[in-house]
Amino acid sequence: MFKNVFFDLDGTLMDTLWDITDALNDALNTNGIKSSFTYEDTKKMIGRGTDHLLNMALEAMGRKDAFDCVRATYLKNYKDYQTRKTKPFKGMEEAIKALKEKGVRLYVCTNKPNELAKIIVEYVMPGIFDGVRGVGANEPVKPNPYQVDEFIKNDGLNRKECIFVGDSKPDLETARNARLPLCLVKWGYGFYDEDWVNEAEYVATTPKEMAEIIIK
Repeated sequence: MFKNVFFDLDGTLMDTLWDITDALNDALNTNGIKSSFTYEDTKKMIGRGTDHLLNMALEAMGRKDAFDCVRATYLKNYKDYQTRKTKPFKGMEEAIKALKEKGVRLYVCTNKPNELAKIIVEYVMPGIFDGVRGVGANEPVKPNPYQVDEFIKNDGLNRKECIFVGDSKPDLETARNARLPLCLVKWGYGFYDEDWVNEAEYVATTPKEMAEIIIK
């Protein structure tokens, strides 16, 4: 049994992509860049932080010069939009409850800005997690293991009792950098190429299966 679990957020715990897509398109359009990115378009750009998302979107539009103004608008938009359509994946709330009942400590490590990460986690799953970390000022994004290492250090966790749960290659890289096993979940946004999927120690196709892996 793993006593401490570090969860990725987008594509693992919650389906956040509709709100991200709406905030992105509106930020671009507000700044005079006609945009209609779809859910599937945005899926290809997320996973490595807000700046990476915006850089990829602006590169696709040929407007990387507009980064600063678009970023400011996007962050304002997303703070307003992120509670509109975001919801836990089917079965996730029950799986999290099962883990809590077993006394497992639960953490969130995400590349969202720290303030926004705490807002959405508390809004969708209030009072559940032992800690939530997004990216603060001058902090590195995943796959740097900074967030995981800070939780382990500050909460006195045993690294051998920890596991990382995520849906994408950046999550695999984060787990490796943090010296943790990975439970790869197959319901998220990752493009599940065999060349890296096979590196995961565990693979779950449903939240229930994920919980069973953690507490067995």
